[in-house]
Amino acid sequence: MPIDQGTTLGSDRAPAASAMTPREFARWWATTLSGMLPACLKAAFVPNRNWVIIRRDGNTFTVYSENGLPVGSLADNASARSKVRSGDVLALLSPDEAFLRQRRLPATSEQHMRNAMRLQIAADTPFELDEVHDDCRVIAGAEEGGQLLAEQALVKRTLIAELVAMAAAERIDLAGVDVAGPDGAPIGFNLLPESQRARSDAFLPQLNRGLALGALALAALTGTLSLMSMDRKLATLERETDAVRAEAASVLELQRQAMARVETIRMIEQRSASPVRFTTLLDEIAAALPEDSWLEALAYDGKQISLVGLSRSSDGLISKLESIRGVAGARVVSSMMRDDRLEADRFRIELLLESDVIATPSFDGEDNG
Repeated sequence: MPIDQGTTLGSDRAPAASAMTPREFARWWATTLSGMLPACLKAAFVPNRNWVIIRRDGNTFTVYSENGLPVGSLADNASARSKVRSGDVLALLSPDEAFLRQRRLPATSEQHMRNAMRLQIAADTPFELDEVHDDCRVIAGAEEGGQLLAEQALVKRTLIAELVAMAAAERIDLAGVDVAGPDGAPIGFNLLPESQRARSDAFLPQLNRGLALGALALAALTGTLSLMSMDRKLATLERETDAVRAEAASVLELQRQAMARVETIRMIEQRSASPVRFTTLLDEIAAALPEDSWLEALAYDGKQISLVGLSRSSDGLISKLESIRGVAGARVVSSMMRDDRLEADRFRIELLLESDVIATPSFDGEDNG
């Protein structure tokens, strides 16, 4: 049954976006990739169509020549039957079998034109998306104000199914279905689903899929090589960082050892700067200690002397040690603990030496003549 083109556009039906199948999305994606293909590559890879036009005539088809004149019926004309084997067969529908509508869209949306038009089928036409087959084209020379004029053709699926069945009965593989224009020539649609088109007409979608797979493979390879290169750089950087850290640790250890040696040398120099005075100082410490006091340990670091020992008369011990020449002061480092077994107080006293005790040797009491 012909589609009524006089039906008023506009409807309260919900948009058809939810009716878009994965296959239709893949087709839209393939069309988008095709739009990105340079014109020179399209010209090189996409063959020119050699259409053989047929139109339904009752229970058979009439074949037409390139100039639009009928060659004959497939039912009784051998020339017509031979012609359908010479090229891609395009079935032509009459204008009253299709619903045509036009809409202005931004020029930037040409690659997504078919998808944009399909989303409005349920809203702008009396049909649902799953009731029709559709195709779109841009009307050349109708651009206006940065917008293009898009035209969409809608044909009921049942009509296409009947046409494909009739062609199969005649052993014809259809490559496309179009609508006849006012001059009787094809307008430029292809309303036949890609899955039902003859293989020669499926070249462009296959090319798009091949290009898409090639692009994905190239992107994956590039990404993999980039990651491998980054891993190598990171590994090299880690090795260099470890080497620098090891070298820094070695330098720090050498610095620590050098500082320890310098400190040792400094202490040795300080202790050996005035051996006579140091010996005299030790003698005076021994003399200052009461007879009931004795030393257990003595430490000297160049600036002070630490004394550790026991005393039964610890009350006057600090004053006796401070009276020694060269001692600037004396202090108890820790509290004195009572050793009941020895009946003595255990002490730890630090003697702060005057600055010239070690630096300047003293020879008091010596006669140099």
